[in-house]
Amino acid sequence: MDVLATNSVKSWLGEFLLLRGLSRPDGRPLHAYRVTETEYEELHALLLATWRNPQPRPRWAAVFCLFIAECYRREYDAGGDGWSWKTFECRIGARVTFTIAQHAEFTDDGLAGYWKRPIRLRASGRDLLGSLFAEGGLPWMLLQADGHGFGRAIHAGLRNFYRAQTERRTTSDLMSEFVRYLPQVFQNLETSQLLAGIVQQLMHLAETYPMRGQADPSAFLDQTIQGWRATFPIPLDEANGRRLLNDWLKDAEQQRHQRAQEIARTVAFTCAHRLTGALPDWRLRSELVLGESAWFDASATPLRNTRLELAVFEGDRLLAKGGAVYAQQAESGWKVRFPRPRLEIARRDITAPLSLRLLEDGLAVHAFHFDASAVQYDDVPLVFEPDGSGWKLIGSASCALACAYVRLRIPAGFNVTGDAITHVAGEANGARWIDTRSDICCSSDGEVFRIRLGKEADELFFLNVRGHCLPCESSPALVYIGWPRLDLPVDYPLAREALREFVNGQPLATLRVQERVGLIHYSVRTLEGETLLRRSFGVVPADFGITLHPGVPARAVLRHSTGLDVKVINANVTATATCSADETTITLNATPGQLPEKLVLKLRRAGRTEGIELRFPYPYQGACFFGADGRPATPSGLLLDELLGASVVLFSGNSGGQTFELQLELFSTALPHPRPWRRYRLHAGVAPLAVNLFSYQNDIIQMLGVVSEQDAYVRLTVEGNRKLMSIDIRRYHAALTLLDDGAFAIVSAGARQLHSGALVAAMQLADPGKPSLMLDERTGPDAPVGEFEAALEMQQGGPWLIYPLPESPVLFRPRLYSPALVEAAPLVIASLHDAAVAFHPKRAPHVIDEQIVAMTQDFAHSGWQYLADLRRHFAHLPLSTFLPWQSLAANPEAVAVAVFRLELDTAFCERIRDELALIWESIPLPLWVKIYGLIRDWLLNNGLPDSYQSNLLANRTAALSTVVPGFDQFGPYLETGERRSLPKVPPLEFILPDWYQTLRRTHSGNLDWPSMLGERLKDWMQHREPAFSREITSLSNANFTDAVTYLPIFLAHVTSGKATLDELSDDPLTLRFALKLIADFDRALWYNPVYALLVSYLTRQ
Repeated sequence: MDVLATNSVKSWLGEFLLLRGLSRPDGRPLHAYRVTETEYEELHALLLATWRNPQPRPRWAAVFCLFIAECYRREYDAGGDGWSWKTFECRIGARVTFTIAQHAEFTDDGLAGYWKRPIRLRASGRDLLGSLFAEGGLPWMLLQADGHGFGRAIHAGLRNFYRAQTERRTTSDLMSEFVRYLPQVFQNLETSQLLAGIVQQLMHLAETYPMRGQADPSAFLDQTIQGWRATFPIPLDEANGRRLLNDWLKDAEQQRHQRAQEIARTVAFTCAHRLTGALPDWRLRSELVLGESAWFDASATPLRNTRLELAVFEGDRLLAKGGAVYAQQAESGWKVRFPRPRLEIARRDITAPLSLRLLEDGLAVHAFHFDASAVQYDDVPLVFEPDGSGWKLIGSASCALACAYVRLRIPAGFNVTGDAITHVAGEANGARWIDTRSDICCSSDGEVFRIRLGKEADELFFLNVRGHCLPCESSPALVYIGWPRLDLPVDYPLAREALREFVNGQPLATLRVQERVGLIHYSVRTLEGETLLRRSFGVVPADFGITLHPGVPARAVLRHSTGLDVKVINANVTATATCSADETTITLNATPGQLPEKLVLKLRRAGRTEGIELRFPYPYQGACFFGADGRPATPSGLLLDELLGASVVLFSGNSGGQTFELQLELFSTALPHPRPWRRYRLHAGVAPLAVNLFSYQNDIIQMLGVVSEQDAYVRLTVEGNRKLMSIDIRRYHAALTLLDDGAFAIVSAGARQLHSGALVAAMQLADPGKPSLMLDERTGPDAPVGEFEAALEMQQGGPWLIYPLPESPVLFRPRLYSPALVEAAPLVIASLHDAAVAFHPKRAPHVIDEQIVAMTQDFAHSGWQYLADLRRHFAHLPLSTFLPWQSLAANPEAVAVAVFRLELDTAFCERIRDELALIWESIPLPLWVKIYGLIRDWLLNNGLPDSYQSNLLANRTAALSTVVPGFDQFGPYLETGERRSLPKVPPLEFILPDWYQTLRRTHSGNLDWPSMLGERLKDWMQHREPAFSREITSLSNANFTDAVTYLPIFLAHVTSGKATLDELSDDPLTLRFALKLIADFDRALWYNPVYALLVSYLTRQ
């Protein structure tokens, strides 16, 4: 190696850069320079020859850093000395060794000085070796290892790629779910981003160049597109990586093909079911297809405002919340756009049908029903086909399938014949699970189900039964009013004449109308006797109705129940029936002090023992609270999470009905008196009014978000002619109290009662990515006592945050714990990790804010990893629990960067809005333009593929459009900063007055226009002359419409950088609450279009 003189380092680097068209480093990651095999060998030779005299600086250090990064990428396998300098020094030469000071010097001079790349900061300080590893990208040896988590993470990303698209999440945000498969050291933003770049590019290739049926996809791409490997974020030119790359490409192609098939079959308000759990303890998850938007008719229940809550119901029980939507009026009714076109729901009762209901102030104004959402698993075999790593329910009747392998659940009492059958599991009720690779026949009580496999294509044509359902809880879950119709798909291969319908084993055609009521066991068979559909449901006469009259005694009046025997089966209710020609009146006397949760009626056809049960709220005058278990209660307090399934039922004793008022008031030590507050008017007519309290959860969260105090609460009050109930709603129902011996106890509010059974953990504030410590509960002679001891590890490395786990049955307010021997705060605060330790409300109140400011200037700042760890590991805690989130929300530039750097999805953007009282419109549009350009350049410098960059930037714009009206129209302006790229705006005088009159007509019957800030907004608007004509500055012609009318115009000025929020009020608490309340009055018809219009108008000026 005598030819390698000292100046060879300089010449080698010069040639290395020249071959890449560069005269100096351009700041890209080291792996993006694509070091060849020959260059790698030359690097090794250079270092081996010159390591004793590492000169000249910084070029020698640059060669050293490049070699370490490339060696890690090519050869690191987590074996030997693992994550240490020694591993890579030995790779240079057996006798090569450097000091700690030299390591720091080489990394400073080479990585930061020469290559212009950042040195990463971790919780423990500067991470020199980790920075070089990050420059190498991903370790190729571990990527190829079958048992390592890298490959598992990539396959999981491919399988869930389209799910993330549906949820409007970025690929990197998706991959953050799967870094848990990796060792702790790899669980970071950089790894997620590189994995996302691989997944994104694989799917881009599959969608651009379909590879269906290609045995060697790599060879196919070699012939189709030149240099395709270079588009990946890490080098893929190793000869021994061809098998792995082909596996990835085949997986990507399979996902693309499956997605194409799903899209072809997708119909709005349908659903698919997937098997979860370990057999025989099985459950289903249902994926609900909503579509992008839907129309509905609200003429029967006129809307008072256009803000509606989405709620998924299983039968008559609230199962999940789907967020807020805003209805837009059109000629044929109302239109809503769904925030997510698909929802995934864990089922509780799969025999009950699913519906998506639109709730206004807790009351349903419309319901969309999902086909095939009820699964009557004890009547029919269930057929599942393999779907990725799980099983998808494909049918519950005779069918022909293209797959060669299925899993079936066979109910008790069925006979099964077929070959190649494998027993999988049995259930206590006699049902069994089997796998089969052959055709199979299942039969029971004259019903025959045939499942045929290995066909050229699936022959799945689902029959359905449709009709008008009785709107109440029932058993069976479906009870039709009048006989339902059999619905055949348009392309169904059999004519209706080739089908035979049976009711309770008898041909339907032979039964009289009176015999088609009660409990029905219904089936459809072919002429050959194969069962194509089997269902159990209830039927009542077509003109059936029921009215409940509260009072003592109460009454239930049933109309047109001819042919049915009616019986009250409540044990604590005495019932007397009086019959007339068309009505049956039942007088109800409940046992004093034992008010039943429901009135339960059993209806059966004369001569039959089986019947249907109908369950209604028990009729009494006033208001009654029902918990998630459906039982009446008188709670003084609830947790936010306990609102799911809770309801208040309102009854009026007046023939003309009664108006009730529901109020929400915020109580906090930060407020001199209870405020802000919200009020809702609810009118109960003859029928009982069931108000779902969960639909108010978002309003309550927004109210709590006005203050940072964790013990703040909202008081819900229901009033009629008098106050009927009052419930305090809190985040937590317990707190931590330190004991004399250094332990702590979990006590209820007011310290009146100890709580046992909590699941408690402690996180190190300096490193939220580090696994939390589980804390053990003290045990008394018979049971746990609600006291916990600090773990030994908590005596150092503090402070610690003690918090409840997500699954804890007891939710208590998190509390800081500092050990007796507190470590000194670092003298120099260089990271958010350091700031979390150093923060003190008096001695060091600004250290966190200072780091947040520094993060806006450095997208590689370790603070972004700190926030990503908080988001990933502590999502179940309110954002206001953590000062870094509060500080971020108070810094508009930091919020803008976070949307791109942390790739926040729509749901998290909404959490910031609601829990931290962020007004997204307060971030100036020019600031978004600045951050957009900086992020775009940063992504380019990081060597990520074009497909990743374009997907990320487009996704960010889409996510922001859900919280900032019209943001999707600002795309060209964000990219270019050219104001003329914004939409042109006609003269405002031609548009706004007409829109205003439409607003007034739409809400002509609404008495609850929000008027907070109305006077100040009107005064502010008057001072806009002569910029606006008087026709605009005096647009509102009634005082009660001032706030709603002028708010979007004011906030458009704020977004355009021409006004600030403090021009409106010096009380930020009331201001932020009032702005949301006013904007939500009518977003679809007024706020969103006026705001977007004015932003374009003002920015173009």
